[in-house]
Amino acid sequence: MNETTVKETKKAIAIIAEYLQRASRNEQLQEAKVRLDKKIVLLSDDENCDQGMLMAAFVPAMTSHTREKFFEEIAAALEGAKQ
Repeated sequence: MNETTVKETKKAIAIIAEYLQRASRNEQLQEAKVRLDKKIVLLSDDENCDQGMLMAAFVPAMTSHTREKFFEEIAAALEGAKQ
């Protein structure tokens, strides 16, 4: 994986995380997870994004059992993308 792909994937992770923090605040956990999954698929189709890296960033959120933990993991993914 080249540097450009990593940079574009981190940008996509930040976009997804910021979007979910705004758009999913009032949703049930399952609805937020579905929204996350759709965004991952949408952005992983972009040739400059690495699907494995996207999935790895959001697996903790997808496997969370509470809304609070889901949003904590989304925030952690955002922080990781900014590094």
